[in-house]
Amino acid sequence: MLKDFNSKTVGIFGAGFVGENVIKKLAKSGHRIKIASRNPYLKQNLKLLGEMGQIELIKINIFNESQVSSFLDNVDVCINLVGILFEKGENKFEKLHFKFPELITKILKEKRITIINSTHSPEDFEFDTHHRIFIKSGLIRSIEKINNV
Repeated sequence: MLKDFNSKTVGIFGAGFVGENVIKKLAKSGHRIKIASRNPYLKQNLKLLGEMGQIELIKINIFNESQVSSFLDNVDVCINLVGILFEKGENKFEKLHFKFPELITKILKEKRITIINSTHSPEDFEFDTHHRIFIKSGLIRSIEKINNV
């Protein structure tokens, strides 16, 4: 059972390593989570991070404006974690780090939805002595602010 009916619905773009940890934290806080994925069948394990029905995976092309807009229906907060460390094939920095954020920013302004943007720079992470990675407190504080949006 979700902690309360006042929980937020959070839309997440980017369900890689960082996204999985963000999803885990949000699920523990009782939020409903919608995850945009080009291959949702490969991300079914993410549903295990929450309670039954709490986490929803949706197949989406992040460059299709109508799909992105539809995905963001009934979302209170959007977190953009889409990013690449190097270009490969059609995944170009300009496309993923500029054009996609520009597209969702336009849609989010129209829908009046709060956004948390993240870059995948080394400064966003810290490692402990066992080489486990942690998201630094700035992003975590932003996630915790979702409760107050």
